Amino acid sequence: DPVISGSRRIPLLGICFGHQLVAHRAGAPVGRIRADRSEERGVQTTRFSGSRLAPDGPMRVVASHGEEVRRAPDGFRVTASRDRVAIDALEHEALPVFAVQFHPEARAEFLSKRGMAPSPEDALAFEEQARYLAAFRRAAAEGR
Repeated sequence: DPVISGSRRIPLLGICFGHQLVAHRAGAPVGRIRADRSEERGVQTTRFSGSRLAPDGPMRVVASHGEEVRRAPDGFRVTASRDRVAIDALEHEALPVFAVQFHPEARAEFLSKRGMAPSPEDALAFEEQARYLAAFRRAAAEGR
């Protein structure tokens, strides 16, 4: 893959399946979270550390997925994790390639369409995720 290998320097943010695809294309295994094929769903807390796009510490995020990245691929570092999701965010060590298992684009309608009732407290997640996306847009514009 030319973007993940660095032969084409193009900013990339993989979201959910895109997170898994970036990791897979970079050589990491991806698989089901649980043998019963149930999913992680709802507004949860991830913890960032060492990210170029988010400050260290907790962030409320929207989750809706049944697969996970099993280990960080070579050249990437894990920058966030949740209680049941060890690799919630990845960043390439040198390229502008980022990936998150959660859904930073999600808002109340996203939750409703997946059978989850949005609550007033979820507004914090939507705000924090919007800041994450804005940070990616700035990084992409700057080519970092």
